[in-house]
Amino acid sequence: MSAVQAIRVAVATAVITAVTVTGAALSTGVAVAAAPAGPVAPIDLGALPGITHNSAASINDRGDVVGSGYSSPYDSHGFRWSRGVLTALPDTARAPFPINDAGQIAGDLPGRFSSPGFVLRPDGTVVDPGFTPADQNGRGQVVGTGPVPGGAHAMSWRDGRTVDGPEDAALSEALAINNAGQIVGSTFDPVTDDRVRRLCLLTWG
Repeated sequence: MSAVQAIRVAVATAVITAVTVTGAALSTGVAVAAAPAGPVAPIDLGALPGITHNSAASINDRGDVVGSGYSSPYDSHGFRWSRGVLTALPDTARAPFPINDAGQIAGDLPGRFSSPGFVLRPDGTVVDPGFTPADQNGRGQVVGTGPVPGGAHAMSWRDGRTVDGPEDAALSEALAINNAGQIVGSTFDPVTDDRVRRLCLLTWG
């Protein structure tokens, strides 16, 4: 093996190791401290009192982590970890998904038959966007999927206003949004095309 090949193998191994450690750590409710080189050091986030199963769901650029834990089915409790302090989220914010750099958190309320959504604003107020969130951007725009007569539609929420998605499909869903407001999702017609989903790029709301 040449010197160049050896370097490439070493770099690839280091990258794979870092990705594997980071992914495993986040899935078990442990944050990984970023380091320019060398081994990473996991940080134990702790657990809410009485909660036996915990998992992290999202982290922002400030290092704030959100996630949830439970001790029995349908009894989820959300948490936020920031600068070494773990705090419980309100009961109306039990299963957080994304947190943006402003500290806004979106998620849902797991239930036996339905999962209504919530938006927890940086000022601590909790808002019902009218749909189940899937993602949000740095501007506070939240997207997801909500019920409509005869199906479900992609929806968007921002500053207290909910906007329904494209109406040219019986069913649609929003999956992710960037800071430019571009939304990626899918649409399909359950009558004529129920087995094929068409990916689409949207901008609305």
